[in-house]
Amino acid sequence: MSGINIKLKSGDSLLIRGPSGCGKTSLLCALAGLWPFGSSGKVSRPPHQDILFLPQRPYTAQGSLRDAVCYPDIDKQHPELAEAMNTCRLGYLIDKLDKTADWQHKLSPGELQRVAFVRALLSKPKIVLLDEATAALDEPAEAALYRALKQKLPDSIIISIGHRSTLNTFHNMHLNVGNVACD
Repeated sequence: MSGINIKLKSGDSLLIRGPSGCGKTSLLCALAGLWPFGSSGKVSRPPHQDILFLPQRPYTAQGSLRDAVCYPDIDKQHPELAEAMNTCRLGYLIDKLDKTADWQHKLSPGELQRVAFVRALLSKPKIVLLDEATAALDEPAEAALYRALKQKLPDSIIISIGHRSTLNTFHNMHLNVGNVACD
């Protein structure tokens, strides 16, 4: 991958598309500071604590649901936790927040993806990186989550990898990898 020059400012949103294996996830990992490999190039970004990476298969460690939902924040007493869970269509789990379970296997892939969006709403990162983070959801649920990100984090930069045309609505910039073209 070469010839990419992207400058994003507060509130921008970039949708990255391309065929499987063309390097979309590697690019996102480089932007997150998770991929140190590469022969050239420069990535300027805020400190790691200001970036949140939402993968296609979010991970939750053993522990309480509150621990899983509030990660990476160590202060688990978010006043807006219930609102964020309701916004992400997880309100039915609020009464289970302090229950300890193997949430990684207890929750469905779609629920895990919605947990990741709750994390984003609570942590309010400067940059949100989404690697097919809504692939397990239907289009109306995906739209509701992206609307929530845009409304509740208006100053955050959102960079997504996705294939659905419905994602166009939530991004003001597009990058097609494979035939690198940015508009």
